Amino acid sequence: MLGTVKVITNIPSAGGACAVGGTSKAYDFDFRTGGPIATSIGGVVGRSLGSTIAVGMAIVQLPSGAIKAIITGADTSKTTVDVQINTAGAGVKRFSYRER
Repeated sequence: MLGTVKVITNIPSAGGACAVGGTSKAYDFDFRTGGPIATSIGGVVGRSLGSTIAVGMAIVQLPSGAIKAIITGADTSKTTVDVQINTAGAGVKRFSYRER
């Protein structure tokens, strides 16, 4: 989204792949370098989403112009987080494979 790659990851419980539960993290990367976004505080790219496994993410733009990610957990919880906007991506055009 606007020069940012937003990724969610899951870390299974200590019991292994067959155990129920785990934790999730959300990351924002600069799409050109794979590193932190220039505007990120302290170069931090990730944050914990708590003790649930993420099963989905939707990125939305609010009427105010703010861009948010709504992440759904396996326990049906919804976590709303900001999407960090990469100022280096200002000249990038958004596209999907269907628009070509």
